Amino acid sequence: MHLQVKALVKTYGTFPALKGVSFEIDHGTVVGLIGPNGAGKTTLLKCILKLLRYEQGEILYDGQPLMSRKEIAREISYIPDQPVYYEELTLEENLNLYAMLSGLSRQEFLEKKQMLIEDLALAEHLGQLPDRLSKGNKQKMMIAMAFLKNFRLVLADEPFSGLDPVMIRSLKDLFGRVKKEKKTVLISTHLLDLAQTICDSYIFLDHGRILATGTQEDVLRIAGSSVEDKFCLEEAYMRLLQRK
Repeated sequence: MHLQVKALVKTYGTFPALKGVSFEIDHGTVVGLIGPNGAGKTTLLKCILKLLRYEQGEILYDGQPLMSRKEIAREISYIPDQPVYYEELTLEENLNLYAMLSGLSRQEFLEKKQMLIEDLALAEHLGQLPDRLSKGNKQKMMIAMAFLKNFRLVLADEPFSGLDPVMIRSLKDLFGRVKKEKKTVLISTHLLDLAQTICDSYIFLDHGRILATGTQEDVLRIAGSSVEDKFCLEEAYMRLLQRK
């Protein structure tokens, strides 16, 4: 297994944000972390990245704990739910700085940068300061920064937020390219219909508790339907929510 989360517990004061969360993710797959706002998705991703401390549980990467931020940065890339950038630098300067911090060679950086500028239609915005960008273009900048670095796992927190249909398609293509390279994608989203178009398996989360994990067929069975019934995943999710 590529990523293993075991019995993870995280509280904010007396509020339980994660209640014994456990799941496993294989190499070279696209996994949807599905849940409504407040389900604990962002908290879970930040715990994996060690941006938040958790009280109980274990997180293993290729069977071993990632002990330092440096190890995490070497293996994992991250698209945050809110843009993070240097306000005084242009979009292009932010990309350049991030690539330098990621340790890319100049040639590798130039090739990746050009590909991402084209894929995400960023050329006309390179000289702009981030605060002057639209929400969608800020999101595209975050995506470009995440895909610039070398990684084996990318965590994407609501990555489709603010994107138009054309850019949603481009981002789905980027995730597909990552999968072909045997890398892993964990996408946090509340958009189940969109997740279904790219995900190999799912983790359904609500109020800090796992409702179901596995492929679409696995989830249908857990929700109480046979695969032959053509029971839709969205209805299965609603059934799981009602069982709480």
